[in-house]
Amino acid sequence: MSMAPHWSRVLTLLLMSCGLSACTAAPQPPPARILVKLSQAQTHPADIARLVSQAAGAQAHYQATSSPLWHALILDCRTRTHCTQAIEQLRRHPAIQEVQEDGIIPRPWPPASAP
Repeated sequence: MSMAPHWSRVLTLLLMSCGLSACTAAPQPPPARILVKLSQAQTHPADIARLVSQAAGAQAHYQATSSPLWHALILDCRTRTHCTQAIEQLRRHPAIQEVQEDGIIPRPWPPASAP
């Protein structure tokens, strides 16, 4: 009897280890790009990302600054609803004066050819 694995067994084990829900999970929404105006000036990116993460209830990644008050960040959201809720929580947080969402709409790639 050959000791080589049968492909059907290998495939079955692979599918079982993958987990049906993980293999068929819907794609995540693109991250939310936001501009945040803080109530008090801050310049340390790690502190700003931590504040925004805690206030939003979603992981925030610092991107850039335009002033000691205005900072660009990316929020990782599980769903579009989660992003909406995270941004609303930011708007209600006392350490944050204003939140602006990036108006860039993701487009499919490659772009459709022009008629």
